[in-house]
Amino acid sequence: IALYLSDERAYEDANRAVKRRDLAGLPALDQLIEATACRPEPIFADRLDDLINYANDRPALDGLQLLGNLLARLALLETKDGNVAVAKRYYQAEFSLGAKLLAERITYAELTTGLGLIGQSTAGMRQLAEKAGDKPLADQLKEFQAEYASFTKEKLFPTWQIVSAIDPKIVERHAGDVFVLARRSEDRMWRIEAVLKLGRYRFYAARASDQRMAGRFLEKLARTDADPLVKLAAEKASQLTIEDYRRMR
Repeated sequence: IALYLSDERAYEDANRAVKRRDLAGLPALDQLIEATACRPEPIFADRLDDLINYANDRPALDGLQLLGNLLARLALLETKDGNVAVAKRYYQAEFSLGAKLLAERITYAELTTGLGLIGQSTAGMRQLAEKAGDKPLADQLKEFQAEYASFTKEKLFPTWQIVSAIDPKIVERHAGDVFVLARRSEDRMWRIEAVLKLGRYRFYAARASDQRMAGRFLEKLARTDADPLVKLAAEKASQLTIEDYRRMR
C-alpha cells in the first residue's frame, strides 16, 4: 500500500501497458509476488480509518485492487508469449492477495475487492489449465467458480441488499434486521457495516422511533462494545453530521 501510494501515477500508467517491459520496476508487485505463500496477516490493522468511514474514496483499498489487476495483466502478457509457468505465478499472487483481503474483511468493500481478485485469477488459472490440457485442475477450478458464484448470489448479496438499501420501503421493512446484525452478527464485517448503516438511519430511517433508537444504540456501542473495530464504527456513525450525510453519494 505504501509503495503504491508513494507513486500512484506509475501504477495507473502501468495499468494501460501492452508490453511486459512497461510493467517492470514496480516494487509493490514484486512484494505481492514474494508474499504469495505467506500466511494471512492484518492488512489494515494500522489503517482502520481507511476502511471504517463514510468517504466516497478509499485510495489504499483501490490501490490493492489496481495492483491485483496489474498482476492479472502481467499474467495475460506472459500467456501471450507462451510463458505459462510465469503467468500462473502471477495469477497465484493475485489469488493470494484476494484471499488475504477476504480473510480480513473489515468492511464489505474489502470483502468484494478480495472476491473480485479471487474470481479474476481463478478464471485465468482455469484458462491456463485448459490450454495445457490439465483436465483435473481445470475441472477443480470450474467447480470452485460454481461455488463462488453460488456463495455470492445466495449468501452475500441478499444480506448486502438489506444493509445497503436506500429504498424507504426496504429500509422500513428491514430496520430491525440491521439492528440485529449490528448487535450480534457472528461476522464482524456485518456488524461494522450495520453500525455504519445505523449512522445513516439517524437521518433517514422511515420511522422517527428508529432514528432516535439508532442514535442511542450507537452511543452505547461506542462506550461499551468489546470489539474495538465495532466501537470505532459506532464512534464514526455517532459523529456523522447531517451535512456529511447530504454530501454522500
